[in-house]
Amino acid sequence: MDKDFNYFWNAYRKKRGKQATVKQWDKLDAIDRKMVVDNVSSFIKANPDPKYRPDPERYLKHRRFEDETAPEKPLEALHPSHEAYVPPEPEVSPEFDTWAREMEDKFGVKPKYPTEEELQKGRKELGYD
Repeated sequence: MDKDFNYFWNAYRKKRGKQATVKQWDKLDAIDRKMVVDNVSSFIKANPDPKYRPDPERYLKHRRFEDETAPEKPLEALHPSHEAYVPPEPEVSPEFDTWAREMEDKFGVKPKYPTEEELQKGRKELGYD
């Protein structure tokens, strides 16, 4: 067993199907093996619970080491209760954008697109919900 395989096997922390995993490892060329070693830790960070990770054989067979795994933000920051949470910009229709520019030119103030809470409140007031 080579040291790169041992590194992958231990770092992946889901010890299932070692013989099948070795067979898949042997099918990889040196460049792919280096990519596995280089990317396994970021894959583990992006998928910390082993029960949601594919078995190591499938990780190799389906070339999951080529997946982009680094999230743009820490996962905690994606949850609204987290202090670093920044809500995504709402998608604005081209009509609203055109109208907003016209209002800004005319009155000097650009209208803001309503938040989800404001939309829900408006729906309730109008009797849609």
